Amino acid sequence: MAAVDAGADSVYIGFRSPTNLRNLPGLNFSLDQAGEAVRYAHRNGTKVCVVVNTHPTNQQLDDCFGAIDDACDIGADAVIVADLAVLEHARNKHQHLEIHLSCSAGVTDPEAVRFYQEEFGVACVVLPRVLSLQQIAALRQQTDVLLEVMVFGVLCANYDGNCCLSSFITGTSANSIGACSPARFVQFEETAGDRVVLKLNGVVIDGSVGPNKRTYPMPCKGKYGNLSRSGRLHTFQDPCCLNALPLLGELAAAGVNIMKIEGRQRSLAYVRSVTNVWRNAIDALDRPDNVTTRMFESMSLEPVLEGMAGTLGALNGG
Repeated sequence: MAAVDAGADSVYIGFRSPTNLRNLPGLNFSLDQAGEAVRYAHRNGTKVCVVVNTHPTNQQLDDCFGAIDDACDIGADAVIVADLAVLEHARNKHQHLEIHLSCSAGVTDPEAVRFYQEEFGVACVVLPRVLSLQQIAALRQQTDVLLEVMVFGVLCANYDGNCCLSSFITGTSANSIGACSPARFVQFEETAGDRVVLKLNGVVIDGSVGPNKRTYPMPCKGKYGNLSRSGRLHTFQDPCCLNALPLLGELAAAGVNIMKIEGRQRSLAYVRSVTNVWRNAIDALDRPDNVTTRMFESMSLEPVLEGMAGTLGALNGG
């Protein structure tokens, strides 16, 4: 509701099950809540996409097929899928349901796009965050599919949705159960000096967190035992936030159709403020003062950035 009220053209949601890559306690929608969300969105002219983007094991396939069926039953406009078998189910059983290809499928070239279009009728491809603006523009020239790009939210040190780090620590795969740090493995231990030790399955992810900065222990953003002259280092990636707002004009020129904002695991205030900022910036694209507008709007996002100051990441060729 917050995203719709703030001007989102579409909203993506997941069910409370290991069928999506944000399967954490307290998140996601029951079937009744999802139906209510779809009705609210449609009353306000907004589309709803249901995420079914894990890579299920054989025992989990029926759950993913059921999630596709449920999405259709509640009137969702599209499903976002990565697995081939789940794509086939969506195409064969619900031919009127729009299918979007998740970034977890890792599609980055026009031949792969054509394959998914021809075999599964994919209407939109969510591109992984590893592509530069130049690569996105080149892909645009060779396909007519809708292109969706993550523009604000968490940066990932791994290939989107294909991480094996957590399986070394917990013995469970984030790609199939939908959570790289399942809550049952998470421990917060207070120590002397008002410090907090973050553990995942008994492994110390970070032992230097202050009492007011308790973060969730993510394997890719842990400090582990690495030392430098200035103290502990993040082993894989410093906590930081992707903020591509300064590149909005370039993204539009490259042929991007949909700007995707990470909203799950976030507060209502975050969703409202970030969606509103991007809505204003997109609406100002054709105005002469657009560059100034984007600079001002980007500065207003700084309070909600994660960890380090925002970075343009791979989109800027970095």
